[in-house]
Amino acid sequence: MAFIEVRGVHKSFTTGRAARHVLRDVSLDIERGEFLSIVGAMGSGKSTLLSLLAGLTMPDRGTISIGGDPVRGVHRQAGFVFQNYSLLPWFTALENVRLAVEAAFPNLTREQQVLRASEALGNVALGTALSRRPRQLSGGMRQRVAIARAVATEPEVLFLDDPFGALDALTRETVQQDLVHLCSSTERPVTTVMITNSVEEAILLSD
Repeated sequence: MAFIEVRGVHKSFTTGRAARHVLRDVSLDIERGEFLSIVGAMGSGKSTLLSLLAGLTMPDRGTISIGGDPVRGVHRQAGFVFQNYSLLPWFTALENVRLAVEAAFPNLTREQQVLRASEALGNVALGTALSRRPRQLSGGMRQRVAIARAVATEPEVLFLDDPFGALDALTRETVQQDLVHLCSSTERPVTTVMITNSVEEAILLSD
């Protein structure tokens, strides 16, 4: 059995009186520890499929399971990285990551949460930017914070929604390397699903 199984998934959205069919009879298998990219043009349903895999929305028909368990909501050991960073602007980089650690590991003391968050930011070369707020960071640095936040929770599965699309070419390459290093350096394999418009990016990062 594959770690993530998708069987006969359909999804449509209603606009006015008409239904727009976005996904029809989608099936796929993703093995544990695999880095899988879903490539397609704008509007082809990539984000919808990722949302279904992550449990953010439910399919009209079909089934999705992770680790043998049906997806009926957000997986408790899933991490998310989105293109728009989704950082809380009134918190520092450290506190943005610490809050995620607190949610994932509520039994840790605040000092332990801070230490884990600091280490995650250090792993993406932001050890000197812990006290900066998002508005004080470049786009690439904000995305590194988002990646650090996701990886600091030690996710079993990582969902990436075009995480490098808003970055310039040089920053994109650096952040890509950071992501690959973090995914490969964890104690257990991180199953990663990424959507992208870039075939080159998919070839570079995917299994």
